[in-house]
Amino acid sequence: MKEKIQTMNTLISATVKEIRESEQKISQSTSIINYTEREKWIIATYRDKETLLKIFNPDTQKEFCTAKNHERCIMGKAPQILEVIKVFGKETAQAWLSIQLFNLSEYLGAKEKLGRSQIEFLTEMLLDQYPYFKITDFMLAITMIKMGRFGKMFGAVDPATIAEAFDQYWNYRADLRYDVNKRIER
Repeated sequence: MKEKIQTMNTLISATVKEIRESEQKISQSTSIINYTEREKWIIATYRDKETLLKIFNPDTQKEFCTAKNHERCIMGKAPQILEVIKVFGKETAQAWLSIQLFNLSEYLGAKEKLGRSQIEFLTEMLLDQYPYFKITDFMLAITMIKMGRFGKMFGAVDPATIAEAFDQYWNYRADLRYDVNKRIER
């Protein structure tokens, strides 16, 4: 009798394991079905979050954000931060933007750099305020901040000043999009 119970428990455990594996496979296949064509393209192009973080790391700002590439940064094929969140998870978007902001803080060379809590707060605020910005939008804004395009930062890197610079970038972006669309209409 004890042997039958043990065999039954083993069968139940194996069946539960098979059910969980099946549910996981169904969940994965269902989630792929729920992606838009654009999101499927993002998955095919960038494969995983590590590849995305590598391609769009702070060292590539100079490649993506040259003066002749502003239109591409704003209107190109790079994923919007909202798409990154849906496809690769919010943690990936948070990590990516935190890295960019840390790089900005280091680059500006101020004595008082952004602290961890300031970077976390600024990251959340920017992700929430600009969900439709492309990754390259964020990179271009940060490059323009580094160049002093939205004013110089003296002594300390101030989160409020960075947030204000992003507001100014939003206006720059809107003007550029308007000009491009007007040129296309002609």
